Amino acid sequence: SVCVSFIFCCLIFLPLVDNLFLASDKKNTGRVNLVSRPEFVLTKSLDFPSQYDKYLLNNFYLRDSLIGWNSYIKVKYFKVSPVPSVVLGKKGWLFLGGEHTNIKDAECKIPFSEDQLTIIKNNLEQRKRWLERLNTRYYIVVVPNKETIYSEFLPDSVKKINGKTRLDQVIEYLNKNSDVKIIDLREDLTKAKIKERVYFKADTHWNDCGAFIGYQKLINTIRNDFQQIKPLEIADFTIQHKDDVLADISAMLSLKDMFKGVSPYFIPNFKTRQKD
Repeated sequence: SVCVSFIFCCLIFLPLVDNLFLASDKKNTGRVNLVSRPEFVLTKSLDFPSQYDKYLLNNFYLRDSLIGWNSYIKVKYFKVSPVPSVVLGKKGWLFLGGEHTNIKDAECKIPFSEDQLTIIKNNLEQRKRWLERLNTRYYIVVVPNKETIYSEFLPDSVKKINGKTRLDQVIEYLNKNSDVKIIDLREDLTKAKIKERVYFKADTHWNDCGAFIGYQKLINTIRNDFQQIKPLEIADFTIQHKDDVLADISAMLSLKDMFKGVSPYFIPNFKTRQKD
């Protein structure tokens, strides 16, 4: 019909109009790998077409807006992720998927082989012995991924089969076959999350509270060998609850504003020393 044809033509010409008059995407909306416009050099003229094609694909106007609209419609109304590397969890939680192994590990689908566990053990022991010759203690901390601590927010499509995660395997194998031990934070973080969120909802990382719980576990372990160390206490900080500043997963969807959370931020009550 005429109406459909008119709408189609409007959509086709939107990028041109935006380019000439609005330039809505001239302000970087979060992309860090922007491709600059290539300059034509006669001696490199054969490379110019492919370079300019890459520039156009990365910078055409309304690009971010169109991607954002597409993501919003699919997430809001169809409840599906438009990006393979993002998994939509429950209650606004986001997780890494696609080529990332986090979900597969949560389902216990990618266990280490016996040979791989042996290699891990040998590498850790080699480092421990080398540090001992330097009169240095070796402490190993593994920060669990968000899927482990907040598995209750994974979608129902993610089902844990009978088995062990890779971290389960490594800890069990080292306990049986080595004097190298891993400081396991999972129990401490799981207990702490009852009172306070310890990971960002739309980001892969733990927040200030999660990091402080990890710090306490590590420093208390080190104090067994160095009792003169005085750990910081939670009273040494002022805790403020603010909007999440980290959102690397929601940025993949171009939907940072749609997936917002509030997390605790630890403000030191003491003078800090920082080296760049």
